[in-house]
Amino acid sequence: MTNKVQITYYGMEGEGTNLKEARKDASLKIEAALEGRYTPILLTLRGEQILCWRTPTGGWQYAQLSHHPIHDYEPLWGTMCGGGDRDEVEAIARNHLAQITWGLKLSEAEEEEILAFVAKKDRREMKYWIEWQRRYDALRAQGLSDIEAHSKASGL
Repeated sequence: MTNKVQITYYGMEGEGTNLKEARKDASLKIEAALEGRYTPILLTLRGEQILCWRTPTGGWQYAQLSHHPIHDYEPLWGTMCGGGDRDEVEAIARNHLAQITWGLKLSEAEEEEILAFVAKKDRREMKYWIEWQRRYDALRAQGLSDIEAHSKASGL
């Protein structure tokens, strides 16, 4: 059984069969962490904001920064999501922002704005989500319970 040398080299952990290999491992990890872009992305839609950023060790992440006046809560750092690449996290954040700014009383133009905001690959899913919300709301208005409306809106 071979012993492994574990070190922290300029803040990065490295491992190897000897000190030289452990330093090399840490150096390669430092190099990988510093490659690519770190420019943050600020997404804004209908009064809501989400900030996407990259960390050297955690990949791309996002958090909600503010609130929309139709919701009754204080500004916050809400949902945190991360670990993916830049495009993946931005698409997830756009979808999240579209969902929290969507409402049943939106005009067709406002709804189109929301759909255009979502990543192209996610628009069909967002349309389905909107249609489901409308079905659910109509079923609740008919007096169905939450569970019944959820089941029927889902086609169960």
